[in-house]
Amino acid sequence: MRGRSVVRVEQDFAGIEQTIMLAAASAVTMIAEEVMTDSKMNYVPVVNGYLRMSGTVGKPEIRGTKVKIELGYGGPTASGNNVTYALKVHEAPDHVGQGKNKYLTRPLYAIVPQIPHFMASFIGHRLRVHRGVR
Repeated sequence: MRGRSVVRVEQDFAGIEQTIMLAAASAVTMIAEEVMTDSKMNYVPVVNGYLRMSGTVGKPEIRGTKVKIELGYGGPTASGNNVTYALKVHEAPDHVGQGKNKYLTRPLYAIVPQIPHFMASFIGHRLRVHRGVR
């Protein structure tokens, strides 16, 4: 019988699920911030600036294998103004006002094709850091 060469690989995956979920939450937050920035700079109509100021990105929530984050416009601003018209403007027909309806969904749809690549890259980087490989 010929000699055989055996290589054993053993990897401890303890904590990897938590690392993946935390990385996914961070990636989702970065994507949401990117959408909000694009929305504020290029899509939201500006009359007095209150609508733009009301745009917020919430904190991510991790529930099992799901990550949830909310971003939107409306409600009180830092200047004390309450923006109650955000949904009405968002859903307005194209010809109303500055024609800048769907000011949140348009930048979101624009980034959707890039999300899988970004998520894979970001989570892969976090896993390499977790394992000590840079």
